[in-house]
Amino acid sequence: MWQINCIVNFKTPFPIIKNKMLIYSLHPPSPLHLETVIKTMKVLGSPLIHVVDCGEYFQALEGSHRLAACEQLHIIPRLRIYQQEDVISWQNFDLDFMFDHEYLYNNDLNLGGIPKQLPAGELIGMLRLEPIEYNFTKVLEMSH
Repeated sequence: MWQINCIVNFKTPFPIIKNKMLIYSLHPPSPLHLETVIKTMKVLGSPLIHVVDCGEYFQALEGSHRLAACEQLHIIPRLRIYQQEDVISWQNFDLDFMFDHEYLYNNDLNLGGIPKQLPAGELIGMLRLEPIEYNFTKVLEMSH
């Protein structure tokens, strides 16, 4: 696991994969909550989002509303990046409602039977996603 942050000593503080910064959220944002997040982000600035590196894109483990707010405000989020093999605790990300119940049923699991620590890539495969694509490439290019 490593974190991308403005304080880190990198030539550019943001991850660039093939000159792109593509992030998929877990689900679409709700408009009412998004308004609140946008107001907060105008004060606090760029949020930290935990993501899994999936090669050509990042899959967010949280922050669907923060990603949408970043897009609207033209802010690049800070990322804490997990590799697919990094073992993480899914309980840190409020994912209880996101598990694919068909996957759990087919693998004879229930929420209580899911190991608390899982490889990040395996965790992503267990979730029922309704992803929204956020492409921060243009914002990234404008910041150079």
